[in-house]
Amino acid sequence: MFRSITILLLFWISAGVKDVLCCSCIERVKCTCLGESYKNMSQTPLKYLTIAGSNIELLNQDMMQLHANSLQDLYLTDVRSLRQIDVNTFEGFSRIRTLSIVNAPLLTLISSNLLKQLSTLKMLKIVRTGITHIPQLPVNTDTIMEVIDLEGNKINVVSSGSIRVKAEHLFLGYNNIQMIEGWAFNGSQIAKLNLRGNRELRVLSEDAFSGIQDLQLINLSDTAITHLPTQGLASIETLLIQNTFTLKTIPSIYEFKKLHTAHLTYSFHCCAFQFPEKHDPHKHAQFQSFLKKMAETCGNANSNDAVRHRAERHETNENNSMVDNIVIGRNKTNIGDDREESSTIPGTWNEDYMDTSSIVANNRIFVQCGNIHVKKQQLITCTPAPDAFNPCEDIMGYAWLRLCVWFVISTAIVGNLAVLVVTLSHTSEKSVPRFLISHLATADLCMAFYLLLLAIKDLQSTEYYFNHAYDWQKGYGCKVAGFVTIFASQLSIFTLGLITIERWYSIKRALYTNKLTIRRTTYFMLVGYAYSTLMALLPILGISSYSSVSICLPMNTQDVPSLLYVHTLLLFTALVFCMICVCYFQIYSSLDYKTRHNKGESKIARKMALLVLTNFVCWAPVSFFAFTAALGYPLISVTKSKILLVFFYPINSCFNPYLYALLTKHYRRDLVLTLARIGICKERAHNYKMILSGYTGNTGNHSFSSSRKQSHDEIKPRTMSIEK
Repeated sequence: MFRSITILLLFWISAGVKDVLCCSCIERVKCTCLGESYKNMSQTPLKYLTIAGSNIELLNQDMMQLHANSLQDLYLTDVRSLRQIDVNTFEGFSRIRTLSIVNAPLLTLISSNLLKQLSTLKMLKIVRTGITHIPQLPVNTDTIMEVIDLEGNKINVVSSGSIRVKAEHLFLGYNNIQMIEGWAFNGSQIAKLNLRGNRELRVLSEDAFSGIQDLQLINLSDTAITHLPTQGLASIETLLIQNTFTLKTIPSIYEFKKLHTAHLTYSFHCCAFQFPEKHDPHKHAQFQSFLKKMAETCGNANSNDAVRHRAERHETNENNSMVDNIVIGRNKTNIGDDREESSTIPGTWNEDYMDTSSIVANNRIFVQCGNIHVKKQQLITCTPAPDAFNPCEDIMGYAWLRLCVWFVISTAIVGNLAVLVVTLSHTSEKSVPRFLISHLATADLCMAFYLLLLAIKDLQSTEYYFNHAYDWQKGYGCKVAGFVTIFASQLSIFTLGLITIERWYSIKRALYTNKLTIRRTTYFMLVGYAYSTLMALLPILGISSYSSVSICLPMNTQDVPSLLYVHTLLLFTALVFCMICVCYFQIYSSLDYKTRHNKGESKIARKMALLVLTNFVCWAPVSFFAFTAALGYPLISVTKSKILLVFFYPINSCFNPYLYALLTKHYRRDLVLTLARIGICKERAHNYKMILSGYTGNTGNHSFSSSRKQSHDEIKPRTMSIEK
């Protein structure tokens, strides 16, 4: 019995202590109430009131009227059951400065007249509620609010005229906003506008920001906008559009008169600001014309006469950019010191007795009668700045390189097409070397196609690449070009290795009957195609990337899988090259001393050396610089690497058809026979057929004792088609 009474007493005491702790008041001025304890809060007027964790569903006038003439700050936090705030709740509140409602997911509507009564409000915070429309905000011509925070709600549209406030900061981030209609902020004075995190925001009306005054900062990061309208943004000083991957192009710097800081998504947007004459030639030409007109106008003034400067500013119908026209007349004798004009009022204006200065594209023009000073301002701070991977340059980088790449492309296309046409026209004469060389020509033709894609895009975007960079690097263009080049390079390397092995095997095992057959070689080539396709697909699937640089090579090594991918490509190339060197060395060593010094065999040796040398020149420089870059120590820039791209990377594609086919006797014979089918070189083709028929008849009389000599003779047509 005693024990039970003790437990009940302790429970009652603990409940009382909890109630006291849950509604803590300081000098009957400030109360913080948790849970249901707001019912027991001080019955005297309060200045500061916080209600947290309460399950109240309705906030009405009766609950708050006691504090109407005293309350300055009201915080409602974690009121997850709150569904409604009565329209008259804050009627008569004449001193309230702060209203904060946080974590009220069931609150879906705020009456249009609720906040209009709060003329003294300095900070309004309605965060993480269920409201779907922007409430009608308080308007007071004498009061500038410090913060209006409407982040994390369910707002889906900012309609025309829905916001008309004076505020230092307006936060509309992390809502469900999909569209901002024209003149949505008309009549507002807002210093900093934050729309960050509205990932569904795709549509900005051309007049979305028209009518907004004194805007200094706008944040459109983490949105899905595809176009940035400039109306109303002429006065901004800071532009934030980070992680907005859908914005392809940025407006001209001439649209932002006072911009000094920009944090953007792509480095090529910063290139547009760095080279305004290339980004928007039309506006740049207007600006230059404006400078010229000012120089001519002021140059005609007589410095000894009285001069009156009238600056008339108007909006041109063509692009609404601000153009200053200087009209000079006779008036006072002295002109005041240079003063800066920074009007942001739209429409026309007139101002007498002043010097005119206009801030345009980082240049501040100080105009005095008869003298124009152009003072270079500090460049805009823009990130991400152009770097080694994405410099502000065209795809080819150098003008002379642009010419050279077309020569390389022509050589590779003509040579490999010639090989394929002749090889495929003699399908009845199947042999392993012919089969492998046709696949080698296919791979090299793909490499030429890659260079052709780069060259065509370079022609389209010469001097204006940053205007095309998004569509090229982030679109299908770079993915196709990157896939083609990796597929072509890996297939070419694999096929070269297989050709070398076939020749080595044919010479070292000349008397063996189990030589490589077409069927077995086909299986090997299927493995090569599968490997090449896989390596070309990996960057598209997220391991490394073709979009890192304008030349669409997988240079991204920021994570471990990407680094392993690049190292795999380099290691495979190095292993195949070493194998080629070893095989050709053994082929040469298999010849005895007298044979090596024979004139014909010396020519074969030179051809073998040339094959090894071309492979070395093609792969060694690219592999070396790629390996050092993958380790984090790049020795050359992307600009310099484009020289490797044109002169070293495609060397095999240009030389392979000549070394392995076009310069051999077998190819010349097949070419003549092919031409004979269309009525060209018939007599020469007949001679070739006679020689072949005679050779075929004689071989039937050869004895086994002469088979070793015959096998050695067969080396010539089967080696690298290494013929004299």
